[in-house]
Amino acid sequence: MKQNIPSGWRCMEIKDFLKFTPREVKKPKDRYLSLGIRSHCKGTFIREVENPDNVMMDSLFIVKKDDLIVNITFAWEGAVALIKETDEGAFVSHRFPTYTFNRDVVIPEYFKYLIPTKRFIYELGIISPGGAGRNRVLNRKDFMHLQFVMPPIEEQKKIADILLTWDRAIKILENLIDIKIKFKKSLMKKMLTAKTVFKEFNRNKWVDYEYEKLFETVSSKKNQIAKEKYQDTGKYPIVDQGKSHIVAYTNEDKLLFSNIPVIVFGDHTRIIKLIDFPFVVGADGTQLLKTKYICDLKFGFYALCNLRLPNLGYSRHFKVVKESSFYIPLDLKEQKKIARFFLVIDQEIELLYSKLSKVYRYKKGLMQKLLTGKIRVRV
Repeated sequence: MKQNIPSGWRCMEIKDFLKFTPREVKKPKDRYLSLGIRSHCKGTFIREVENPDNVMMDSLFIVKKDDLIVNITFAWEGAVALIKETDEGAFVSHRFPTYTFNRDVVIPEYFKYLIPTKRFIYELGIISPGGAGRNRVLNRKDFMHLQFVMPPIEEQKKIADILLTWDRAIKILENLIDIKIKFKKSLMKKMLTAKTVFKEFNRNKWVDYEYEKLFETVSSKKNQIAKEKYQDTGKYPIVDQGKSHIVAYTNEDKLLFSNIPVIVFGDHTRIIKLIDFPFVVGADGTQLLKTKYICDLKFGFYALCNLRLPNLGYSRHFKVVKESSFYIPLDLKEQKKIARFFLVIDQEIELLYSKLSKVYRYKKGLMQKLLTGKIRVRV
């Protein structure tokens, strides 16, 4: 491995700090917890095995906290993780080898930040030969010879503490977003059904309307662009039925849709968006809706968001929307006030997402520098 090694750091192989540690036991006779590993470095998950007789193996292996565990079939796809405290005592098969750390050389709190690095995943792919499809099995001997440049233990601890602080900040923001979204959903159930109303309005002036009385579909075929023509950059944004407000770009002037604001409904995805900028309509399944004179557009948007649409898979959900009824206030002022109320909450959620994105980016850049010694910490 030819590279500039930071002062005090040293090059070592996995075998220098990891030891293969299987803990073989007989398969339980009663229900037990089985552990799996998500691909793309997304950690572990637990499921309950209710009938052990359906498991063809006679013996299994127990995992413990801070084990490094590998799915040898999907290691190339990032199916590598550290065992959490809540995972301890779960069972795995022989295809999930576990390794313990020599804490005098490398600590798991530091190594967990090396797992999702591009270089590690790339090298796992190199030592996972295979045939067609996803059938690629990790060469465990080669795995023990993968090389890393490691800082001294005290520097590892300091780097791990710094990155853990950023992880906690990320978790706090994620929790705040989750709380705010749940709060919004709870209020929508009350305020869009007249269970809770603003004190200056009368709950008796709410009426049930069928879809056709409130909404109309806007023709958008002449503004639609095929998915294969999506570009990473361009003059005009493309909006389709996906979660993102802008999915791609184009330079097609003639396709620009300017009748805004407009509600975008995903026929296949059930995703609903309010778009207030000119755009080009994306691939098939993107429905554009407007409200009629008796319904404020933004209120109509939240009324649609409040629908409980069944998941029909990759099918047409718009027909369910058309069969729905909506309970709305007759007073347009009340509709607008309700809509403004939820718009403020949405702005707060968007601000939290923006902060979270910035923290993610900063941590990613900082981590890359800390793990390569470009930034040194004072021990």
